Amino acid sequence: MRITAVPGDGIGPEVIREALRVLAFFGERTLKVDVAHAGRTAHDVTGHVLPSSTERLVLDSDAILLGAIGDNTPRDYKDGLRPETALLKLRRMMGCSINLRPIICTALPPHARCGYAAGADILIVRELHGCAYYGRPRGTRLVHTPGAVVPEGFDTMRYSDAEVRCVARFALEAARHRRGMVLSVDKANVLSTSRLWRDSVTTVAQEYADVRLAHCYVDSASVDIMTRPHEFDVVLTGNLFGDILSDQLSILPGSLGMLPSASVGNQGRGLYEPVHGSAPAIAGLGVACPIAAILSLSMLLRHALGWHAEASLVEAAVERVARAVSAPGASCDGTSGASTSEVGDAILAALRDLSCKS
Repeated sequence: MRITAVPGDGIGPEVIREALRVLAFFGERTLKVDVAHAGRTAHDVTGHVLPSSTERLVLDSDAILLGAIGDNTPRDYKDGLRPETALLKLRRMMGCSINLRPIICTALPPHARCGYAAGADILIVRELHGCAYYGRPRGTRLVHTPGAVVPEGFDTMRYSDAEVRCVARFALEAARHRRGMVLSVDKANVLSTSRLWRDSVTTVAQEYADVRLAHCYVDSASVDIMTRPHEFDVVLTGNLFGDILSDQLSILPGSLGMLPSASVGNQGRGLYEPVHGSAPAIAGLGVACPIAAILSLSMLLRHALGWHAEASLVEAAVERVARAVSAPGASCDGTSGASTSEVGDAILAALRDLSCKS
């Protein structure tokens, strides 16, 4: 098995360093780990946000562990440079069609801002290929109206039955190994694509008698999940709605520094990364929270490598440390609490202790 670590920009190298220390804990397993570069860091050295050397390693990898990409300067916008384009290309190269974002509040103290969500555990399954993000035609144009020529923008929201069935099956399979519930989120009262979505999801769900399927409009879901998170298990939705819902629900655990994500294909091959960005303002200060990167590693172990026991061990260690350590990222400025390396040390200590007891 082969993994390529892409530290990226800003705090990416700091949090990936801690994640790789955790991976090294399981060093007795056969695994090759390469390190490659992308984003602003890569551009400054090679002139490319995704160098050909990185592309070669990625194509030969079973999974990518990414830190963060994006460190724009004012000059970038003038020159048309977007380091984030490397991320989109990496997802395409890995065949990513589904995004997974766990919203796990098991380590959330009751006195936290969203303390009412303590104990909630939600998995957002978001389709990545369709919807308005990739539909054609799209663009801007000038429209002649009486007495004026005015600009307008237009996009095409499009889904195929095959795309919906693929992500629906993934969500239903995931629910089968969790608490057996799927909430499918759409806007079928307005959108034709959502009516197709609802029909396709319902058809696939007939193969999963042990999973309870419910449908909900996105506006109602955004309120219901935020106010009653314990009632939900797997949330299945499209690209646009999933983008918005996953960011909204990310406040429940209390910090972006706690949230992992994965963009995968059907076989688990994909890109695993923290939800947080590159945070250049705190890069190099040693205060970035590595928990999201380490939990992204646990998702990689589970979905790409099939190392379920190891993934569960990492998750248990993180939960223990998150309860006991004042991890950085819990405050608004991300600079209070234990240092990046101290959190990594604590998680490694917890791993050693838990592995001895298992």
